[in-house]
Amino acid sequence: MDAQKNAMEQQANQKHVEELTKQIDTFIGRYQRRHRNNFTVNGVLIVLSLLLVAAIVIFGMYDKGKIAAVLGVFNGLVIGIQSAFALGSKAQFQRILAGTAVRLRSDLQVRVTTLAEFSTVYDAFNSLCDRADSELPQGEGMAASKEMYDSLKRTKGP
Repeated sequence: MDAQKNAMEQQANQKHVEELTKQIDTFIGRYQRRHRNNFTVNGVLIVLSLLLVAAIVIFGMYDKGKIAAVLGVFNGLVIGIQSAFALGSKAQFQRILAGTAVRLRSDLQVRVTTLAEFSTVYDAFNSLCDRADSELPQGEGMAASKEMYDSLKRTKGP
């Protein structure tokens, strides 16, 4: 009788482990994908900004002030986008989330042998999900646009 009860409990526990593993795998995939996207876009924006700065200097050296000014505006837009959306900070945060979830999945598959250990991993995963929802770095949003507008207004004059 006890053997049958233990077998049923073990089967139920295995079902919970499999379900939580699926949830963790989905979480990992989502945040790895978001990290990759934000990291790539941020890298492209950085390279674009550097190229624009180099072009501004080159055009400035050859007395092409109007072209340099237009490139300066584009560079300001690129920097504004980076400030407004905080893509680098988001990518770093998403990498940390995915890495933590990978460790939780490993713990779940290797270390969990009791219901108490399962509950600990389950609670940790729920905390990670809460953290993902509440601590995502926020860019400056429209404040970045307003700051850029104000600085352009100051340099242009009344």
